[in-house]
Amino acid sequence: MKCPAKYTRADFHRVAQKAFDGHQPATRKERRTLKRVTRCQERPRASAKVIRDHRRSYRRNHLRQLELRSIAPYDCGSHGRFAVPCWIIARESHYSWDAYNGSSGARGPYQFLGWRVPWPVKTAADRLAHHRMAARLWAHGAGASHWGG
Repeated sequence: MKCPAKYTRADFHRVAQKAFDGHQPATRKERRTLKRVTRCQERPRASAKVIRDHRRSYRRNHLRQLELRSIAPYDCGSHGRFAVPCWIIARESHYSWDAYNGSSGARGPYQFLGWRVPWPVKTAADRLAHHRMAARLWAHGAGASHWGG
């Protein structure tokens, strides 16, 4: 079978993301397109393992985004999503994941003091741990009183 064009890695990523976005299984047409792009790449290195890895990666990222939306409902624009209203995060840490208050020892965007949250925040899992703790505090009726509101 002749290739209609030579595809780049960016083409492969675009097609793979559309085929394996996690919302629903890839359609037959999407799988055929992905096979053609894989076969006709400029540097054909994509094997079945690479496709499987991309599928897992896109699925994992999609599930992480769904979890984040469920525990962090407040969208603070370019700063991201948070579990408490944006005005609290702006006042506490100016949206900084590296925020540290030397006098009190409070840390992170939520300025936790004495809570068991990972520090420093380096990975997406660490960020989710902060969001989970803040969501738990916010949901248990105390609301803004934890943040001096």
